[in-house]
Amino acid sequence: MNLNLDYLVPYKEHADIESLQALLNERNQKQFEKNNAAMLQAISNQPEIKAEFTDFSQDVISIGQRKEINEAQFTLIEGQLKTFSPWRKGPFNIFGIDIDAEWKSHLKWNRLAPHLDNLENKIICDLGCNNGYYMFKAAEQKPELVLGMDPTRKFKLAFHYLNGFAREPNLYAELLGFEDLRYFHNLFDTLFCMGILYHHENPMEILCGCHQAMKKGGQIIVETMGIASGEPLCLFPKGRYANMPNVWFIPSQSAVENMLHRAGFKNIQCIYNEVLSPDEQRKTAWANVESLADFLDQKNPRLTIEGYEAPSRIYFTARS
Repeated sequence: MNLNLDYLVPYKEHADIESLQALLNERNQKQFEKNNAAMLQAISNQPEIKAEFTDFSQDVISIGQRKEINEAQFTLIEGQLKTFSPWRKGPFNIFGIDIDAEWKSHLKWNRLAPHLDNLENKIICDLGCNNGYYMFKAAEQKPELVLGMDPTRKFKLAFHYLNGFAREPNLYAELLGFEDLRYFHNLFDTLFCMGILYHHENPMEILCGCHQAMKKGGQIIVETMGIASGEPLCLFPKGRYANMPNVWFIPSQSAVENMLHRAGFKNIQCIYNEVLSPDEQRKTAWANVESLADFLDQKNPRLTIEGYEAPSRIYFTARS
């Protein structure tokens, strides 16, 4: 497992590598805690196989084909993949093993794709990268570097396991959060900030950090839960929202537009604004957890179980 930042050396004028390395040395040590034991064992016992076939261009991220491994390897890999459950992002197919994740992440990507810059030879940041689904999607266009940032150890380990088979050389996932964007300056051509803003007390801090970390004229993709108001307002739940305890603000479209403007972004465009469907986020065999349908009012699915307006998903592009 990569524990050094040598891959950032070519960008040392734009990244505080020394501070990042010290930070990650401490955080990476903590990933060996007891609650990660099963995942670490899966990585330790992962078959030394480089997938002969990969395809990141379709809705399903495919790494390897069934014919590349024997029956014993198939059974081992299937069991190891299950240690990373619940799978939040997907779908994946790993050597013929279908992983139907909670989120149909390809729907989001397909909505964004027509509005994305060409990613070839670009330096990309995926803030809140989870297991790397969107990193693999970006890899299809042969970027120079994709840095996934996510402070959740489980997600880094899942990505490491997947890329252990794919062995994409320019993809890296690190235990970094939005607050660590301060260690980057004028580096990223494209930055994905999806499903992040509403989980934090200060969304402006996140957007200002993104702006600082990006090259001038770079493209940011922001995706967030939202409410339907035509005014620049935010819903501020008293406690949980859709049973989530870590939701602070649910902004309207115009509220996000104003946030982006005040963070320094230009050419702000809303490219999608629709109510989230339980068909897009749902319980599956690989994510055997309560999901969106469980958190909506059964008599009126336009409301959450707390009585708030049910979430929309709103997507934006803008320029730094």
